[in-house]
Amino acid sequence: MRGAVSFHPFDVGLFGVLLDPLIEGKKVNPEDYLDICFRKRVADWRSSGYRATIQMLLEEVEPPELPTEGSVWFRLRARVERLEYKPAAVVKTLSEQIEPDLHLHGRPFFITEGSADRVGRFCDEYLAAKDVNAIDGLVLEQLLRLDRTLGREIEAEMMGSPPAAATVHAELLQRLKEIFELAAAARQDGDWGNVGSTRPAREVLAEELPWRCVEAHAEAVPFWVAHDVDGLAGLCEATGIEPPPCLVSARPLFAHFAEPFPALLERLSSDLTTERQLGGYVPANDIPELLTFLAEQGARIIQAATRHGVGKICSVLLRKIRECATFASLHGTGYLEASSLDHPPLPDNDA
Repeated sequence: MRGAVSFHPFDVGLFGVLLDPLIEGKKVNPEDYLDICFRKRVADWRSSGYRATIQMLLEEVEPPELPTEGSVWFRLRARVERLEYKPAAVVKTLSEQIEPDLHLHGRPFFITEGSADRVGRFCDEYLAAKDVNAIDGLVLEQLLRLDRTLGREIEAEMMGSPPAAATVHAELLQRLKEIFELAAAARQDGDWGNVGSTRPAREVLAEELPWRCVEAHAEAVPFWVAHDVDGLAGLCEATGIEPPPCLVSARPLFAHFAEPFPALLERLSSDLTTERQLGGYVPANDIPELLTFLAEQGARIIQAATRHGVGKICSVLLRKIRECATFASLHGTGYLEASSLDHPPLPDNDA
């Protein structure tokens, strides 16, 4: 699967209180949801600044590229400087301690904890942070955990203006409004889309509604991300290991809409094959079974992946899945996979 694959501790309670009523054409009070989402946006924004700084420092591990233009003496001096290049101490420390795929691009916020349980508890602390200073304190704690010198060496890169509550609320309310209106148009057998490019709303709903719901959920609940990999079902298939029986499609989440929208369930599978799709789902009651499977079969999956030259990638992927499932266990929620949902992007210094 190309692109982002995300792993969500899926809260059916949030789904039932907010999203189900919208699909049914009922009014909701989104104030609590908006408050949680705004706090998460602020935590995402501030922690992204630190992750951006670390990413830029890690790019200094290797010496600068040799110039292709300039005088012979200029290029010779550049070659000598490259041979003598030594990264700064902070860069060397980060390169030894940071796993970019996990710490910068995989976990929510910025967390360097070792155990899945501690990672989950720090997610909660970020969500509970009352202001930017509190978030800075959490980041500092995570940096000091790696090395005592990092706390005074790393400052947050400015990632644009801080999120404004009014702007965030307006954006999220518009998304909820679109879910409400799409479902209403489908119930009335109407059309959906811009003028000149409309389609039957029932078709659009079957294709887009599940993903839109998870997108709304991801604004409130931390999630994990991997890139250019499969979900757990695809990983098991690729390594020749039977997936856990508890891993099913997301159909149970939408089964109560099968009568008014029968096509809604047809595109739901435990495999991720396209963009903006839902993958494997594990109900909350079966999370212990998922964690047992990961503990018992994880080493076999990694060994099989190693034979194909992707053992490290597989190991980090399983770690993300285990951390997500552990967070779900801590909160009594389920586990859900999706494609095309990612964390806020870090700046591209080559742009």
